[in-house]
Amino acid sequence: MNKRTLSIVVTLITLLISFGISSYFVINLREPQVLYKFKLDDIPQNIVVGKKSELFFLNENGLLNSVKIINNELTQKNIAEDVAQICAERDYIAIVDNNNRFMFINANDASNKNFFADEINRKGSKCIIKKITSGDNFTAVLFSDGTLYSDINYQDNDASVEQDDYLIFSEYDIKDVSVAEYQILALDNNNAVHSYTLIPGKYNQEVTISVSYEVNSICAGLNKSYILSKNGDVFSFDNSQVLDEHPIIPTKVENLSNIETINVGYSDWVTLACSNDGELYHWGLGYDHNSTTKSICEIVMPKKVFESNEIAHFVGTGYGILIIEDDGSLKILNN
Repeated sequence: MNKRTLSIVVTLITLLISFGISSYFVINLREPQVLYKFKLDDIPQNIVVGKKSELFFLNENGLLNSVKIINNELTQKNIAEDVAQICAERDYIAIVDNNNRFMFINANDASNKNFFADEINRKGSKCIIKKITSGDNFTAVLFSDGTLYSDINYQDNDASVEQDDYLIFSEYDIKDVSVAEYQILALDNNNAVHSYTLIPGKYNQEVTISVSYEVNSICAGLNKSYILSKNGDVFSFDNSQVLDEHPIIPTKVENLSNIETINVGYSDWVTLACSNDGELYHWGLGYDHNSTTKSICEIVMPKKVFESNEIAHFVGTGYGILIIEDDGSLKILNN
């Protein structure tokens, strides 16, 4: 084989390999398609994803419904009434009712959960519960006076504990909180972000992240956490950085602007962000639902997957990306 022939063969092989790689990514990163469409009678006040992607809709009238998709039909079952707030752990649903009463649903035999609920209600008798949010197997409760409580240290402990054991970031006035599997992310009134990470039996670490921009909201994830600035820029940092001795400097997520809301769903692997003009983006690890092997692909740069000026809610679930529009249209896209 002469040099010219060899060169042509090498070129053809290179083109074939490139085409194969390109085809792979095109297949796995194709635009999401609508898997299900439903019409809701009422637009939920809030949507929470529980274990095994079970959905919970909290309606304006205080009705809490468990939602499932069975045989391409949407079924809702009422499980509580007079509910003001909701969040979901792996095994428990936490609620706050309209009388500022905190409780776990179906936690009669979980003494550690009952201890925590009792302590929250002692505090709640004097102060309004501003926000509740759950991680993998713990719940954080933010009060209107800026104090933050959590049972993150006691998720596997049935022993009685003291009041101060539940208080997190006691020296700060907290105004917002977000949680992931074993992490609490909190924003204080001085525009500082605080991270508390616990790995049972290994370590716990508290870190303060100072930023030069005004923070709008925070979002904790399994691998990465996010800070959303007032002007709509998104910044991220790896959660493993909290163990480093160096200061954490969140980096800006490119290809995003004018973002209003952000959340991490789909078992904490897919991040979703919505701009103020209704453009919905996602990135992270996802599944190719069109592949028989359900291959995993990683989307590094945010991709626009849906556009509507009428997005009321969006969340990542095991079903796919759930979107509810202002007219009650519910759509679920594959991711």
